[in-house]
Amino acid sequence: RHTCDKLCPLCKCYCSKEYGHEGECRVKHGKIVVSDDEVGIFETEIVDNKVVRRQPEDIRWQDWRCDQICSKLGRSSGRGHLHRVSCSRNHSRQEGRQHDSTNNVDFLRHDLYWLHHNIIDPYADQEGLRGNLLGCGVPCTSQTHTNAPPYCTGLLGHT
Repeated sequence: RHTCDKLCPLCKCYCSKEYGHEGECRVKHGKIVVSDDEVGIFETEIVDNKVVRRQPEDIRWQDWRCDQICSKLGRSSGRGHLHRVSCSRNHSRQEGRQHDSTNNVDFLRHDLYWLHHNIIDPYADQEGLRGNLLGCGVPCTSQTHTNAPPYCTGLLGHT
């Protein structure tokens, strides 16, 4: 039996489905093997009333499995994150996709990253956690309510 030759971009583990299968690839993920720069995961924050992207500085990516790192970010911050990929040349406005023409890259919301690579989202069956992974993350600055969540409850990258 021959299996699909598709690799996870983070751990380089192969798809476990048969070669030539239909639909998304299923990967049993392992430890991240690519460099910190290649991981390309960014959190968002507000600086001077602008949304900026930054890489978490306190994480050594290679200590984690790629199907664990996104949940670490989601649980610690309670909001979503972006994955950097090479520019797809698809510059149409798509919710959850941000184009950076200066560096010729795109930033994708968590769910779109796995879709971009045609791999089943490792968190697809964890609905509660998945909500954290897709959350906007922009802090609410309104003083008119006190019981609201501290962050926007929309999807990351919404318009």
